[in-house]
Amino acid sequence: MVLCNILVQGRASHILKKTKGDEEVHLIQTWILPEAKGLNPRYGSKVFDPERRHNRWLHLVGSDETDSAIPIYQDVNMYVSELDKDQSLTFELEENRQLYVKIMEGKANINGAIFEQGDSAKVSGEDLRVEPLSDVHLLLVELAVVD
Repeated sequence: MVLCNILVQGRASHILKKTKGDEEVHLIQTWILPEAKGLNPRYGSKVFDPERRHNRWLHLVGSDETDSAIPIYQDVNMYVSELDKDQSLTFELEENRQLYVKIMEGKANINGAIFEQGDSAKVSGEDLRVEPLSDVHLLLVELAVVD
């Protein structure tokens, strides 16, 4: 089981991702500046069934205009996936968008480059293609291109 906590104080979003129980914890802390000052605070938690991210993207976080599970005050989307070694996954990147991908566990070929646990990269101007070399757990942050 995965628990995602969010704290939005009108100044920044603070997102925690962790497992419950006696399992090893992988904590990802991400700060995202809101689109405006003085917004109403938001607090919450969401528990996700691991099957919802098995061999597909699970949309964790996004603006109010998206289908994400947790809304935030910014045009940013966060996705997670756990891919089996024999699967592959793509993410179509829209024009004027970019993304950051992080390998949380495992090893994968991402757009022709080999990535291992802890590696991350920025992707722009092309779609993302993930071909696992082992079972792999990925985090994706998609956002507008900033000049």
